[in-house]
Order: sequence, then C-alpha cells, then structure tokens
Amino acid sequence: RKVLVLLDNAASEAQVRPFLAAAPGSRTLVTCRRTLAGLEGVRWLYLDPFDDGDAEALLEAVVGVDRVRAEPDVVGELVELCGNLPLALRIVGNRLASRPHWSLRYLVDQLRDERTRLTGLSAGDLQVRSAFEVSYRGLSPEGRVLFRRLAAVPGADFGVELAQVAGGLTESEAFGLLDELVDASMVLAGPVEGRFRFHDLLRLFARERWETEDDEADRSLTTEAVLDHLLDMATAAGERFSPEEPANEEVFASL
Repeated sequence: RKVLVLLDNAASEAQVRPFLAAAPGSRTLVTCRRTLAGLEGVRWLYLDPFDDGDAEALLEAVVGVDRVRAEPDVVGELVELCGNLPLALRIVGNRLASRPHWSLRYLVDQLRDERTRLTGLSAGDLQVRSAFEVSYRGLSPEGRVLFRRLAAVPGADFGVELAQVAGGLTESEAFGLLDELVDASMVLAGPVEGRFRFHDLLRLFARERWETEDDEADRSLTTEAVLDHLLDMATAAGERFSPEEPANEEVFASL
C-alpha cells in the first residue's frame, strides 16, 4: 500500500536512504538542518525566512489578531528584529501570548540591544541560540573557526577572498569551508556567484561565539587582517576608476 514517511530533522544521508526505497506511489518527506547532498533521486525545497506578510500572520495566529493590529507601527520592527525567522517569530509570539499585559513595543524595546537579543529570543526550552548551537557543533573544527572569524567582516555580504583573509586560508580551503557552512545553513549563498551573507541572527551568534571562544589577541589579528584587506581593495578600486573609464569589476567583486 502507499505510505507517506516523514523523517524530521535528519542528520545524515545514511539515516534517510533506507526509507527512500518505498513501495510504488509512496513518498518520503525529509526535513534537515543541513543539505544532504549525497542523496540520489530527490527533489529539494529550500525554505527561506518568511516574508513580512507571512511573519505578521504567524504573530496574529499566536498572539491574537486584535493585539497585533493594535500596534501597526511596531509589528514591522518586531518582525525585523526576528530576522523573519519562523522559530524566532514563534518564540516572541509565545512570550507575548503568555504575558497578556505586555505590549509589542515593550518586547521590541528588549530586543533592540544586539548584545542580548539572542537571550531574549527564548521561551521555556525553545531558544534560537540552542537551535544555532546544534548546527554549529555539527561543523568541522575548521568550519567553526571560519564561522566565528567571519563575524569580523563588516557589511551585508562578502566574497571568497575576504573569507580567505579572515580565516587565514588558501582559496581552495576557503571555498571548501564556505560550502560546508552553506550546507549547514550557517551562511547563505548570495544571489551572485561567489558572494555569501549571514542571516542577521546568525551574525549575532557568530560574534557571540567569536568573543567567547577566541581570545582578544586572535580577534584583533583577524580584525586587522580584514580591515587591511578592505583598505587595499578600496585603494586599488580608487586607482583604477576614473570618469573616463568604467570601474574594474574584478576589484569590486573581491570585496
């Protein structure tokens, strides 16, 4: 007979393969934190953070429509502070639902401080930090080091060369570790080839791990290397640009 097998939070291809050879017409639905790239004959569906409308709808479902819509000037900022992440939205929804006298603005005021935001995104044993830690501990030691050091990179996104500088890596090593971070959903591949970015909350988590696990001297060296590289690239770009000539795209792509 036809069956639907649901495997939630699968950790490896080996866990999944025995369930893929099901009866004709049967299906296996797998959720996972990292990309199980070794599976054959599967169809992938990548889940992005919610858009603003879906995020607000989740808050309304958990907190109550009237309560959310009573503060239209605040709900957008609350969604933004959660990075549109469903888990974070569920957590703040649970906190508000269990504290009916809290306003949305009161919680927003608590979450504005980046230094304590991850701590604020917890409700009972449901915690954004704990979810990130599971994926972080699943990385290789080298992957964890690069993830932490990428916290030194300013700006919305970065290229392979900047990751190479931050990690003290060769180009091939940087490519390999960035692939590992993308597969683990700890870093996001950008819309342009060779560009990567952090989810806002993962950037905070990376900085938290960096400041906890790396001593001040190592952090200073990493920061200095990153800033020196950015200065060199900016100087090179400035030297190659003139009103008569187009900017050199290779220089900008490496930033």
